[in-house]
Amino acid sequence: DLRQQSENLKSKEQQEKERQAKLHEHYRQALQPKMIQIYKFLNEFAEHLNFIKPDIQIPYQLNAEGLLVTLKQENYKIQVDSVEQTKLVNFRFECTNPKDLAFVAGDKQSIDKNIEYLQRYNLQFQCKRNKDEKFNVTNAQFSVKCIVPIVFVFKANIENSSIDLICTNFETLGSSRHAFKAHHFTEKFFDDLGRYILRQNPEFLKLNISEDAIEQIRAQIAEEQRQRLEELKQAERIRAEEERQQQTESSRFRLFKKVE
Repeated sequence: DLRQQSENLKSKEQQEKERQAKLHEHYRQALQPKMIQIYKFLNEFAEHLNFIKPDIQIPYQLNAEGLLVTLKQENYKIQVDSVEQTKLVNFRFECTNPKDLAFVAGDKQSIDKNIEYLQRYNLQFQCKRNKDEKFNVTNAQFSVKCIVPIVFVFKANIENSSIDLICTNFETLGSSRHAFKAHHFTEKFFDDLGRYILRQNPEFLKLNISEDAIEQIRAQIAEEQRQRLEELKQAERIRAEEERQQQTESSRFRLFKKVE
């Protein structure tokens, strides 16, 4: 009845409030200190790198055909939502080359492919299409700004009791997402993170399974379980059909015996 529904709703709301309270308490006790530690480490690290200006040269693919351009890593900056109630830390820098990349795409398919690639990764470029006397596009000249923005975003994920790391344009163009628990943020973690940013520790995040990979594993397990369940159901149907046939044959045998 309505009274019972109302009581059930109130009970669920109370349970949700208690769950949220526990999650926020875990943030205050476990995640918040680590987020502050992340901010302090990266803030000091940015000041250090901007002062010593290490010469870090990295190749990046800046067109759809795999053309690599060597860029210099520099200009480290940090942003934080709050230095006390920290839930979001952005660590930014750039890989740049003062010279623009110029190349020619020889047909419409190549032109469209390069435009899609450059737009997908938000790279600044200009494209000048050349046409023949019939106004058909014959090729296109591209000029690409050699500036790749790189972002490390650390985000307190209160719902999952984790700290998520989203890396954009670091190892390659595009983003990768990783999840860590509070206990992962040790002195060794920060040392490894620093060397990773300096391009001295390429295996750092390979030891942590990304969320996309976890999701793929979960999907694979779910599919295997579904197939196994379907196989069991099929086996059960076959067994039931065999039993039915045996019962039918047994009934016929008894009928024949009676006729005799």
